[in-house]
Amino acid sequence: MREKLLVRWLGLDDATIEMTKLRILRSVEPVPIAEGIELRLTETDEEADGYVFAWQETASQHLLEYMTIPAQLYRAIQGNSEGWAAILQRLETDASWICKSFTWAKGGKPTEVYTPLSGRTGTM
Repeated sequence: MREKLLVRWLGLDDATIEMTKLRILRSVEPVPIAEGIELRLTETDEEADGYVFAWQETASQHLLEYMTIPAQLYRAIQGNSEGWAAILQRLETDASWICKSFTWAKGGKPTEVYTPLSGRTGTM
């Protein structure tokens, strides 16, 4: 959830961040992929014109290893919609309700609102 808030605060596109992560997974070695470890956007590095990603233990949220990725990679992916179309389609189809937040419905009862990559909203 923290990453999704950061993406919105920075004015970035969530789907493009997810595709950037896929590109990182294909190009960085070694990749510490294991159960309970995720790659997350953690901050921006304005001095280096980049974004800081980290491998994070899901349960403890402990950050294991950081890397700064040039913002140019994000912009290149964003500018190549045709080349990334199949991945984007799959992200929007397979992970359609990824950002959960709460709103207060009538009567003071919280309602979970999910915002998919495409920007549509729905409730559950």
